Amino acid sequence: MKKAKIFLYQIQTKIKHKTNFLFTKIFFKTNWTIQNFYPKISIFQFILKSLFFNILKVLALIIIFSILDNTVFKELNVTKISNSELLDYIIGGLSLAGILLGLYSSNIMSIYSTKYANAPERIRALFEKVLLS
Repeated sequence: MKKAKIFLYQIQTKIKHKTNFLFTKIFFKTNWTIQNFYPKISIFQFILKSLFFNILKVLALIIIFSILDNTVFKELNVTKISNSELLDYIIGGLSLAGILLGLYSSNIMSIYSTKYANAPERIRALFEKVLLS
């Protein structure tokens, strides 16, 4: 039974890495094309575009893993994690990510406000378009 779980985990990680690479490649090509056609895209539009592609990537991964889990779990008779435990792990991970992102953003904004307040427009535009992740 442990070998089946290890094998299932290896399959899931391979699929996750390959789909993540595929979506990152598509996002990079789309981002490169948009940046070449619209070099003066605003930061708000850039954030919305990034958010949209990340939502699509997550939805695709959810669909792939739910299909894989339902078929493989039924074949191997593996017990599933209860929804309340899974929800606790997700909430804990999201709160930790929110804290780290808040600390990182406050640090970047303090540096930006002190160092780049009187910077030329080209440098400010470059700083605004830097990807955080």
